[in-house]
Amino acid sequence: MPTAFFPLTGRFGNLLLQYLYARAWCEQNAHTLSLYPWVGERVFDIPQADRTPPGRCSVTLPEDVCQRQECVLYT
Repeated sequence: MPTAFFPLTGRFGNLLLQYLYARAWCEQNAHTLSLYPWVGERVFDIPQADRTPPGRCSVTLPEDVCQRQECVLYT
């Protein structure tokens, strides 16, 4: 299965929205989600995402991709 890397940036609220978008995008496009470690995995006791280095992923989305209005509507 191809892997998509999402660089999450910002404070906790932004990270939550970015994670939701990244997870929805990966599920709808049949990709495995790859992230840097983030606090939400421990706080909400969710499974840790893949840790594939960004250079080895099939798709790397830009940092601001989850900060746009169309991304909020997408999820």
